[in-house]
Amino acid sequence: MACPTLVGALAIAVTLAAMPARADDGTEAALRVRAAEGRAVMCRECDLTGARLAHWSLDGADLGGAVLSDASMVAASLVGARLAGAVLDGARLFSADLSGANLSGASLRHADLADAVLHGADLRNADLREASLVGTDLTDADLTGARMDGAFIHNAFLCGAKLPEGMKRFRRC
Repeated sequence: MACPTLVGALAIAVTLAAMPARADDGTEAALRVRAAEGRAVMCRECDLTGARLAHWSLDGADLGGAVLSDASMVAASLVGARLAGAVLDGARLFSADLSGANLSGASLRHADLADAVLHGADLRNADLREASLVGTDLTDADLTGARMDGAFIHNAFLCGAKLPEGMKRFRRC
């Protein structure tokens, strides 16, 4: 299945209709994403609560400070995306590719990152409490200062990762 993409959009403003404004109210709203020709998506501080972005390609997107709580981003590609300070609480990111993404200061509480790839990702000071990190590739990721209380870490790849102070070093590479 090909990933829908917004990268390189020709329009100054691309409107994607039928995206839920909030997962709990069932209403739909338009999502306005500004993208100049040949440039990545920019939607800083957007409220994308409950958005359905499974299998989308948002490589290089600037979603800094965006609210993506309870969003479904299963198998999405966010390579090199800027998500610093974003709220992804309860987001479903399993099998997503966030290689090289900037998630510094992001909140990923209760997020499902099973089998996700965060190779070289910046997770400094991120909140990963109660997150699922089963089979997650965190090779060369920077987790300095990250909060990981109650995170479920199993079969994760942590080779070269900078871990939070006090976190036990795993041997699996």
